[in-house]
Amino acid sequence: MKKKLKRLRKRSIYKSLIVTSLFIAISLLNNFELVREKFEDAGFDLTTKTFFSKKLEKAPNAPSVVLFGFDDLYLKEHGLFDEDNRTNYGYLFPREHIAKFIKHFDKVSHRLAKYEGKPPKALLVDMDVSFGSNVEGNLSASDEALLDVLEQEDNRSYTLLFPKTRTANFIEQSTRPKIQQMIASQKILFGSAGFTSSLDNATRRYYSDKTFSNPYDEGNTYPHVGLLLWHLTQTQESNLSQLTKGFKLKDIVNNRIFFKQYQRAEYKYPKSQMKKSYWKGLTSYSANYQYQLDDELLESAVVIVGTTYHNNGDEFEVLASGNSINMSGTEVHANMLMTLFYFNGQLKALSMWWMIPLVFVLVFLLDFGVAYLLFKLKRKENKWTMVGVLVLTLALMLWVSLMLLPHGIWFNWFIPMILYDLIDVILG
Repeated sequence: MKKKLKRLRKRSIYKSLIVTSLFIAISLLNNFELVREKFEDAGFDLTTKTFFSKKLEKAPNAPSVVLFGFDDLYLKEHGLFDEDNRTNYGYLFPREHIAKFIKHFDKVSHRLAKYEGKPPKALLVDMDVSFGSNVEGNLSASDEALLDVLEQEDNRSYTLLFPKTRTANFIEQSTRPKIQQMIASQKILFGSAGFTSSLDNATRRYYSDKTFSNPYDEGNTYPHVGLLLWHLTQTQESNLSQLTKGFKLKDIVNNRIFFKQYQRAEYKYPKSQMKKSYWKGLTSYSANYQYQLDDELLESAVVIVGTTYHNNGDEFEVLASGNSINMSGTEVHANMLMTLFYFNGQLKALSMWWMIPLVFVLVFLLDFGVAYLLFKLKRKENKWTMVGVLVLTLALMLWVSLMLLPHGIWFNWFIPMILYDLIDVILG
């Protein structure tokens, strides 16, 4: 009997070593898209789809996020759709509408700062401001109107952010002294806005930063606007140079985004819509509703405004609440920010020094435990015991991963599960 158990124990150790060695090899190849898609993404997608699809996740001590969208309702009311519900203004969204939004937002911010002491923390204007609106890229009256509104306020109580998508940026490169003063004092910030797509065309991650250069110098590196927003809610320090430390693209786990759909949509105003996300603390409104919104809803909030109308050209395929859907770039920014709030900055992959012994121990316990049970029951392996081992492996590995995930740690249970089941079939 002892010899039999010793033999079973040696076999389990042998299997555990093989699985652990293969696990290390695959983990080191995670940055290859094929490995990422088949192993890393598959395990994460299955976990979020099954256990985090519609659960309300509260971000501890995080501010609320309010999204205003220039949606179908807004474009119809303001005559920006033709009779076929297609935009009639050309390539660039008319910037006088952005100026109008910021002007009203300034009034609300002033009221909240004066009477409540809790003005909004930041406003991200998720619109392309690379070039002027005229055919040759020169500034139009609409562009000048936006610059006028930006420089009207000497003492904004919140920070304004714009995406940096090209070397050219007509706000950043404005010759107006007041605009340059606001940029120098970091009352106006610019950040990159890149998201990555996998081979299946799904967006799951963001680029932590991007460098824009020109023939005359090496250029500057801009952190992602989502990281800037998170930073502004976490600290009052003005030095942003170290922000992307720990958020590098090669760390594919750190840059993941949890996407959630909306619970329901309500018409709060004849020509406006309100939608609550499955993220607790994220609400979306039509830009029309800005004028009916209670000031208190914007207290200490992070606000994002951008185009959300259908087929706006800035849409991403994402896996949200277990379903594959198209989501506007503005909504992707909001989900990225909620993910940063939920994990207090970033999701971290379990250290390899912890994963190696964890995988070895889990595989050994599974294999030897099943073998010992069959030995005691005097039963032989058959197809039903193999199915049972598969279910038990999935349950144990997934349970460990789910215990770590709320603490901001990701253990990819999918890889050791597949490897163990494969080795178990091959070696018996």
